[in-house]
Amino acid sequence: YPAVDDDGYVMIDGGVWANNPIMNALVDALACYDVPRENVRILSIGTGEATFTVDKAARIGGAGHWAFLRAFKAAGRAQSKNALGQAYLLVGKNNVLRIDPPESPTPIDLDDAARALRELPLVARSLVEGSGHQVETIFLCDKAEDFVRCPAV
Repeated sequence: YPAVDDDGYVMIDGGVWANNPIMNALVDALACYDVPRENVRILSIGTGEATFTVDKAARIGGAGHWAFLRAFKAAGRAQSKNALGQAYLLVGKNNVLRIDPPESPTPIDLDDAARALRELPLVARSLVEGSGHQVETIFLCDKAEDFVRCPAV
């Protein structure tokens, strides 16, 4: 996707710097709301990871192409795992539930709506059935206080 010019800044795909935005959300919540860390519960829903493969372009592209491709994928995974680990440290691992589809050797392309509509509902049902008890235990057992919007500044 092409970059977007926004008030003098060039914006690129958020996945480049926040492949897993759990820490962005957690830091914003802790900074903007007067809530103790131990009272925060996080449901983190991933999009799954692609099985690392080497396509024809990488095989014939030389060391530069191979190194960039491998480094970019490794950095994305590392960022996601690190963000999740930091969230565990800040609010406690028992307060974070990460639900992620299994790795796939053939991930769904972002613009393949037909395949997404065909396959994702089944994946979602499987994940819900497998994680429902954990979701209930972490998020649905206690009554939450009513949401109060922060006053406008």
